Amino acid sequence: MRAKSDNGDISVNAIAGSQVVILGMDFIHPVTSLPELSLSMMTLSVKEPGNENTSTSSTRHVQCLGFFIERRDVAANEVVSLNYGGKPIQKLMWGDYGVMPGRDYVYTMYRMMEADSSPTSGMKFSTYGEACILKVRTEDPSYGIHGVFFNRGCAGSQAYATKFGEFRKFHRVDHDGHLEWKSIINPREIPVPQKSKEALAWLSRGLEEALLGFLSKATGKGYQIRAAVYEFTHKETLQAMADAVERGVDVKIIRHCKYTHHSGEDTLIPDDATRSAEEAIAKVAFHSLESAQKWQDQTFIERRHSSALMHNKFIVLTMNGHPFEVWTGSVNFTDSGKKLFAAQEFKPISPLSNDILSPLVNKGIYGQSNTGHIVRDHDVAQMYMDYWEMLSTDRPGRGHMGDSMDDYIEQQQPDLVGQAGSPSMHVIFSPRKSSTMLHWYADRMNEAVHSVHFTEAFSISQPIAEVLKADPGEADPRTEFGRSEPTVKSSNEEVIRRSPRIAKQNRVRFNLSSGSSIRRGKTTETCLRYLLLDSKPSKFQSDKSHNRAAMKGGDYADYYDFKSVKSNRISFGATIQKAIIGRVQESLTGLTNWVDFIHTKYMIIDALTENPTIITGSANFSEASTTRNDENMLIIQGDTLVADIYFTEFMRLFEHYFFRDLCSYPKFKGNCSSEDDVVLDESWMQPYYDPSNQLFRERVLLGSRT
Repeated sequence: MRAKSDNGDISVNAIAGSQVVILGMDFIHPVTSLPELSLSMMTLSVKEPGNENTSTSSTRHVQCLGFFIERRDVAANEVVSLNYGGKPIQKLMWGDYGVMPGRDYVYTMYRMMEADSSPTSGMKFSTYGEACILKVRTEDPSYGIHGVFFNRGCAGSQAYATKFGEFRKFHRVDHDGHLEWKSIINPREIPVPQKSKEALAWLSRGLEEALLGFLSKATGKGYQIRAAVYEFTHKETLQAMADAVERGVDVKIIRHCKYTHHSGEDTLIPDDATRSAEEAIAKVAFHSLESAQKWQDQTFIERRHSSALMHNKFIVLTMNGHPFEVWTGSVNFTDSGKKLFAAQEFKPISPLSNDILSPLVNKGIYGQSNTGHIVRDHDVAQMYMDYWEMLSTDRPGRGHMGDSMDDYIEQQQPDLVGQAGSPSMHVIFSPRKSSTMLHWYADRMNEAVHSVHFTEAFSISQPIAEVLKADPGEADPRTEFGRSEPTVKSSNEEVIRRSPRIAKQNRVRFNLSSGSSIRRGKTTETCLRYLLLDSKPSKFQSDKSHNRAAMKGGDYADYYDFKSVKSNRISFGATIQKAIIGRVQESLTGLTNWVDFIHTKYMIIDALTENPTIITGSANFSEASTTRNDENMLIIQGDTLVADIYFTEFMRLFEHYFFRDLCSYPKFKGNCSSEDDVVLDESWMQPYYDPSNQLFRERVLLGSRT
């Protein structure tokens, strides 16, 4: 839902997802260039001494130090302040992450100023001016065509560390061949059952509950469950599937199976995903022998002949042979992330732990960011069912003389050409004969007018990286002269661009003097592209890739080519690794050591327009996912409800990790406490009204007026 309001002085635009509301604020009156006039000049009523019944009006120059925002839950009539410690909110975008799906909320907003000093009041800040009031209703994913569910996706947070920090342990792990110590709060290993349950529920944030609820719709005979799974070790999901078998539901599951020969041996060796699934499946117990035998002998279909990975994670529900709902998305049916830890045992660095991490852990629900997406549409469900039937024959992925998966997919589902019609929904299956659809995704990004929101767990593919190299409005970089050298910025200059707080400490950059006013820049329609990446790429590996491409006479682009492009706003997964002023040390779950933070695969084009494009599913935006893996993607055009949910969840994680990434800059030297300091004049606003700053573009994008 989207809603707008203004009170003549300030305006607010709300974008409500299901569990997040994003508020975009702006000031209505243009700013004068006269230095003696403040943006927030107002008239105050003051009482005359000795006369309690009269007052006089006097003009007083007030510095707007930010906003006071409170939220009221209409049904519960509960009021919560969004201001931490009573401090002003000094941002023109604010996220409320404490809302529930399908609820009505009323937001009341005031400007804030420095309070008159009073030894008895204890108040440092106070509100002034008229209230701006806005009512929204959050989306309910239980109803409608689309139900979109995100897990917490940020175990490395202050909330998780505060709630469950007493169970922190230290482990030595193998991270890409390097042994390092990690602090872990593993929810499965919390020794207090109720606390363990609370931790799992906090991390799941409704994703597990939605998945189990989806499976429970198959209530008995006449229902069928058809699933295609890559990793399959989450015991609650396995138990839900087993329970369905015992209810008489016809359950069939295609699972990834890959084996290799070791030199000189006849034995087939399963890969990690295959082996761990086999072990988990064997552990499931049943009340009846008949159900147990059906589970072991009739439920699973091995997908051995995919060209690369059987990387799907979807489930189709059917009744009497008629498909009616699909579960898809990025989430594997596991706890969190796949990676072998060091085979050798290591003693922990801290006496808090005598445990060693288990040799294998898997990815999905409780760790890195993931989404589950339900589509309640018979036509879409039928498309997934037809694709499932073809997968179940285990035909080769591609290149098998007209009898491979890519032949079938190309016949049933040609590549899209040009912009999708609106409203519309398309399903794109893989493997495909060419990477045309990958270039189609890049074209949509290149044609974005207002915004791009893009997540990537691994390296960014070349078609997309080439788009990101150039600012929007320039010629398509894929048809130009090759690799361009990015503008080099110092780390100090970069951190100023990213943080309004540092603007206060660097007045020269913005040509500010203590008495100058803030000038509103000319509004532009330049696109702003948000990139949420799992980790910062290695410069060493980047140089190797560039050199390798140059030796072959080709071109290569990556993060180091587009990181300084002004239209690209980039955030990486990170944690606060040591306690600092006002913050505790953050720890991950230990359920992943491969993709720690971001595992989602989605792109939103022009999210806040009336015709957004949402691309989401199991496939990374890569050559392998397009032409070799078994994958599925949804392309949803013109659905603002779906766009609002994906957009608000994206911004929740982007802001969370952006701050933690900021802490790593030399300016902070690992101490981000200055981000909590209140700037006691209006210079905190300056980046939002400086056309050269990304926050100017963000204000235009999110604000209720341009």
